[in-house]
Amino acid sequence: MSNKLLLLGLPGCGQSRFVQSVGDYCHANQHELPEFLTTSEVCDGDAIRTWTLIDIRSELSHSEAEAYLLNCLQQSSAVVFTFAESADLSVQAFWQNWMKKHDVQLPIMRWFSQAFPENWHWQDLGDQRQSEMVKLPLLELEQITFDVEKVYLEHLLFGLDAVKQNLGMDIWRVKANLQTQEYENPVAIEGTVNRWDTFAANKVEEKLEILGTALDETMLQEIVTASKLV
Repeated sequence: MSNKLLLLGLPGCGQSRFVQSVGDYCHANQHELPEFLTTSEVCDGDAIRTWTLIDIRSELSHSEAEAYLLNCLQQSSAVVFTFAESADLSVQAFWQNWMKKHDVQLPIMRWFSQAFPENWHWQDLGDQRQSEMVKLPLLELEQITFDVEKVYLEHLLFGLDAVKQNLGMDIWRVKANLQTQEYENPVAIEGTVNRWDTFAANKVEEKLEILGTALDETMLQEIVTASKLV
C-alpha cells in the first residue's frame, strides 16, 4: 500500500501544522509515516491519496478562491476540516451547506485541537488513486517579501486590509513573525483570503511575505514603511 499523501487547499489552510501533527501522531503510535508530496513532486505512476484541507473558522466569499477550492476537491478522495475547535456552529453549518450545494460527496474528517482520535490511521481516510488520474490544480500567485523590523501592528494590519478591500489588491496570504510596539513578545501574523489572525510567536524573523494577484509593490512598501518605528 502506498504511503504517498498529497495535501491541497487554499494558502493558510493549516497544511504545515497538519503535517507536523500527523508526524507527531504517527511517531507516538508507531504508525507508518506518510510521504507528504507537493504538487511538483507527483510523478506519473505514483499511487497517492489526495486530501483537501479547508479552514472552517470563517465563511468563504471569494469567487476565485472558491473555484480553486472546488478544483482541489474534484481531485481529492477525502476532506479535512481544519481548526474545527475554533469554528462556531453557524460557520460549521455554512461549510456543511456549501459542500451540499456543490455536491461534494467525500469522507470528511474534522481536525480538533491539532490532534487525532484514538486508533486513527491516516491510510483509512480516502482511497488512493494513480497519479495520472489526478489533474493537479494550478494556483499562480505573485509573492513579494519585505524586510521588516519593529512595527505598529495595528497600523500594518489596517493598511494591508485597506488595500485588500478598497484598492483591488487580491491578497491571498500574509505571513510574518515580527516584533511590534504593542507587545513585548514577537507576534505572528497569518492572513488569508477570508480572515486575519495574530498570536504569540516563538521568534522574530523580520520578513513579511505577501501572496496574491494585482499586487502593487510600491504601495505595499509604503504601508510597511509607514508602520515601522522610527
